[in-house]
Amino acid sequence: MIAEILSMPDAKDDIPQEKISKLAETTRINYLNAVCDEVWESLSVSSPNLSDRFHIALLSPRIAGLPDEFTTEYLSAHGISAGVVFGLMYFAVTGKSVEIKHFKTMSMLNHYQNDLMNEVLIEFKQ
Repeated sequence: MIAEILSMPDAKDDIPQEKISKLAETTRINYLNAVCDEVWESLSVSSPNLSDRFHIALLSPRIAGLPDEFTTEYLSAHGISAGVVFGLMYFAVTGKSVEIKHFKTMSMLNHYQNDLMNEVLIEFKQ
């Protein structure tokens, strides 16, 4: 991914908008999933039981209290956001479903982060 971006010409006008958008989306998904992987890896090192519960919640997000639209298919297509990681982690640590108000707070932070990334892209396009 990085090699592809770095191999592009310096003149940003030469890069098709569609390619920029696709790279940005792929990069965002890879970033979100990498963060989730690091959280899960830290659990597996510290406690196999917590890691197992995280895994169970990842396979069945509703058990962690996540809204119905957060299926494994959705997460695969869109990446595992910080709000979802929070819900999975909450379940892994407590064995309970996350309260929806806490999930919504984390979800708002996801949207804020996404908006910041989009602002950078808009500046890049200009």
